[in-house]
Amino acid sequence: MPINDKDLKEQAELTERLGRHASYQLRAQPGRKVKVRNEDNYKKVSSYVTRDGRITFSKPGQAVDVMKSLGVTISFSLDGGRTKNEPAKAKKGGVPRGDHPVGVWIGFDIHSTNPADRKTARVWLRKCLWHEMIETALLVVNDQVFGNPEGVILPSDAFAHQYAKKIDSSTYDYSFWPWAGDAAPPQDKKTQKVRPVHWEVSDCCPGEIFITYESFPKSFKARILDYRFRLVKELSGSPGDGSIALPPNLEPGTYWVEAVNEGSRITRREAKVLLKKPILWEIELREESKTKPYQNYFKIRPTSGSQWPIGKGFGFSLYYHQSVKDRLGRHQLGYVNAGIGKTATLDLKLASNNDRPIKPDQSYTVWAYVQDPYLDDLLVDDHGGARAGVYIRWARHYIAKK
Repeated sequence: MPINDKDLKEQAELTERLGRHASYQLRAQPGRKVKVRNEDNYKKVSSYVTRDGRITFSKPGQAVDVMKSLGVTISFSLDGGRTKNEPAKAKKGGVPRGDHPVGVWIGFDIHSTNPADRKTARVWLRKCLWHEMIETALLVVNDQVFGNPEGVILPSDAFAHQYAKKIDSSTYDYSFWPWAGDAAPPQDKKTQKVRPVHWEVSDCCPGEIFITYESFPKSFKARILDYRFRLVKELSGSPGDGSIALPPNLEPGTYWVEAVNEGSRITRREAKVLLKKPILWEIELREESKTKPYQNYFKIRPTSGSQWPIGKGFGFSLYYHQSVKDRLGRHQLGYVNAGIGKTATLDLKLASNNDRPIKPDQSYTVWAYVQDPYLDDLLVDDHGGARAGVYIRWARHYIAKK
């Protein structure tokens, strides 16, 4: 059954709510600067845009909201002139203004009774919709907030198109599948064939694992395991086709989903629950005694709005400062794990077998570490340096921030 206008509207709404995040840094062309040119427009979008031109959306719906706040409305409609080679394209060229219509290819077979074909069509369509939402928002912000430092020539050559094309072509399908309604459509009983048992798992939403299953003759049963394969939650669903979601209150990180098929056969899929923001922290040196410097220690706390990932093997190690390359060979002075609370202040003290005092005139390196492999990407320092490492040189006031 071919796609229709109602299908397209539903898929666009789903993509707004569930599509993957995006982050782009504007880069000025020669003779231009990335500088806020319209303060009123900047205030409207400052939740997603920084003054130096960093544009970040945790979901494409935020991109749509930014466009609306700047007077641009994106709309999608089926277009018989689109082809498989160019399935989605804006009907107006140049910088988006006012209504921004986008034509979409009519050949997306999102109702195919073949599971593989149905998945391919839906993922492809959603990536196209995601592409147009993000591309248009970047063009609008570039123009109306920063006065077009990137420069816009033709839509196919614009920086926003190239960025979106690079991202959507390299994004894993699990970011766009499965979503609500992705189970197989009902079939006529006279022609119905036995379909194989099938299930998919996706981390399409921050903090949520979404599971869609098909053709389970008995109830669908699944177990959620953490990165160490410890049981977190057991789930069950009605027989046949269906979908279930874990409540969106999981700690961020890597999870495994085990589904039990008929005959107790277990299959496993990996899913990752996304973090909404990086782990940020601040630290200060506490001088307990001028005469007993061995008692000095560091106090580490999450910055306002941030928190520790509990249950993920997260903590800090202390070393004398050396080059990053020498980290594995240096002598560890002490360490502390963040297991006492999400916003607790941690005391990073000398280990009992260390007799070298912590001094305010020394240089140290504090390394944040985490055992859950998925969270490691959040520990890159502010300067793009070594992962999980933050070099700290103590000033006289003994305070530094990550």
